[in-house]
Amino acid sequence: DLGSSGGDAAPISAAFTVTVNERIKILTTAAEVEATMGGTATFTVKVEPTNAKVEWTRSGIHFPESDGGHYDVSDSIKEESGVAYKEVTLTISDVQNSDLGQYEVTASYSEGKYVKSTELVLGNAGVNVVSISGATGDQTVFRGQSAKFSCTVSDDQSTITWTKNGVNVLDL
Repeated sequence: DLGSSGGDAAPISAAFTVTVNERIKILTTAAEVEATMGGTATFTVKVEPTNAKVEWTRSGIHFPESDGGHYDVSDSIKEESGVAYKEVTLTISDVQNSDLGQYEVTASYSEGKYVKSTELVLGNAGVNVVSISGATGDQTVFRGQSAKFSCTVSDDQSTITWTKNGVNVLDL
């Protein structure tokens, strides 16, 4: 009855719930991160919405927040041009050959998930700076005596070749 009795109409009220479903978005991440052997590699991703869950993985292995030094995952909420986003960073200290390869970042939210890949590559065209110290200098020996040459190398993955006048001594 809408007030047929001649008085004011009775108010009608109804409650509505509006639900806005935010879609997960990875705003930025590098396709490739370059690092040098023994250096630091930093992967950064920007994600919307700010309450999305972000995980870094490599070969299916999840990186925890920190492993005490070699890997560190940190996040913060930032704003740019009035838009808030979550920035999540994976930092690898003392990069080794075993760290090189494909990494994945997964951002998940109630409306789904988004996965993006990035790769860690060796910088400086793959050249590893190696130092040689303590090399034995010139030696004088008599015919039939042995000469011993030695040195210390900073990288245990290097191959050492001794030469005499440009020829490998193993070939002499």
